[in-house]
This record gives sequence, C-alpha cells and structure tokens, in this order.
Amino acid sequence: MQQLFDACAAKRRLRRRDGFSNMRADIVALLYGLAALGLIATGIPLAVGRVRSNHWYGFRTAKTFSNQTIWYASNRVADIDLMIAGVVVALGVLATFILHETVLPTLSIARWGFGLFIVAMTIVVLHGFRFLSRV
Repeated sequence: MQQLFDACAAKRRLRRRDGFSNMRADIVALLYGLAALGLIATGIPLAVGRVRSNHWYGFRTAKTFSNQTIWYASNRVADIDLMIAGVVVALGVLATFILHETVLPTLSIARWGFGLFIVAMTIVVLHGFRFLSRV
C-alpha cells in the first residue's frame, strides 16, 4: 500500500512541476483554439464600428478618447489586426497539433501556442500604436 501511495505522490509532484505542458495535446490545442475564436469574436464589433467610446472595450488611449473619428479609425485597424491574429493563432496551433502527432512528438503545443499568442498580440498592439501615431 505504501508503494502505491509513493508512486501516486511522485506522479503528482511531476505533474505539478510541468503544469500546463503535461496536459493532453488535444485539450491544449482546443484551449488555444477557443482563445483564437475569442480574439476573432471580440474584434468583429469594433472592426465594423458598432462600439462607442468606452473605458472597457476597444483600443483605449488618451488620443482615441479625444476624438470619435480617431476612436473608430484606430479600433478598425487594431481589431482587424486582432481578427487576423486570431486566425494566425488558430492555424498555428492546428499545424503544431498535426506536427506534434506525426513529425515532432516532442513539440510542446502549450509552449508554441503561448509563444505564437504573445507574438501575435505584440504585433497587434505595436501596429495599433503605429497607426495612432500617424493619425
């Protein structure tokens, strides 16, 4: 009985140490796919100009709050980028999942998905501020 307890405790310690990367690959891919769909879904209303200036939702800076025209123009640019980022993350995680199953079994979907997500969001933010500086 003690050996069984020790084996279970060792397994829990290993799982705690690795955390997210120890999850099943299909679950991780599904979570990143849902996050990508969330990016696309939140970008649609802003990209078509359906959201008024507010303090909760959109590309919010002092400059965008200063003028409604700037608000709508900057949100259109930033949120089209956001939807593109969602598509890129979804396709990237799908490709990583397929490669994980066939070509590269040691490929960590969690790490690649997180990296892809961070890079995509950084590009969205930088492009939004670049557009804002030219307006």
